Amino acid sequence: MTPSSLILFLGILASQGSSPRPNGDLLPEEGAFAGIFHWKSHIALSEMLLPDDRERKSAVVVLPSFEAEWAVFVTAGPTGRQVVLRALRKPLSAESAKVPSKDPNVMWIPVPGTVDPKGVATAAKHVAQTSAPLSDETARKLELAWQAALARVRYTEEMQRALAGADGTSYHFSQCGQQGCFTGRTWSPEGGSIAHGIVEVAEAMRSYVVARRVGKDSALLAKIELLMGMIRSRE
Repeated sequence: MTPSSLILFLGILASQGSSPRPNGDLLPEEGAFAGIFHWKSHIALSEMLLPDDRERKSAVVVLPSFEAEWAVFVTAGPTGRQVVLRALRKPLSAESAKVPSKDPNVMWIPVPGTVDPKGVATAAKHVAQTSAPLSDETARKLELAWQAALARVRYTEEMQRALAGADGTSYHFSQCGQQGCFTGRTWSPEGGSIAHGIVEVAEAMRSYVVARRVGKDSALLAKIELLMGMIRSRE
């Protein structure tokens, strides 16, 4: 992964339960834009799950609270477009650096955002990757959907009032091109919101790869159309 992608994308900051719960648009990746990289686990995840900026479109990194992290994105190659799914075998959070506990009943306490280098090295050897061909038309619609949703990234009054949750899944979106990467994030968004709509598309991308139903992307297209409809209705 290039330095530009770290600066413009990898502010997967305050990911699991540290981000407020927005009801509308995606939120800015404020950690990345501020150049704050003290969450070493996110840098490690980016290096394991994402290719170079120039090699991906319509990307998302997903961080569940209690399951393994994964990413899905679109690539273009000699044989055409592909939807690629990369997933860890177990949560990287299990490899957090630990400090001694003052509680006699607990030996060690994990430090959020940190990683044990040996654990990361082991995890990197066991990243599962699968892919499925994607039509140029569907790839183009995905790219337009990402652009439209990321163009609306903003802080909202709802976000300012929201409380951070302890659990949930955080999603970190990016669309990279010649002018750099546009990014946005959300945490367990409310149904009916644009943030929820793009999350549904991301999950449909994953399901499409897992099912390996080549050419049968009607469910994915339906989610894309639903998202674009929500965006158009709020312009």
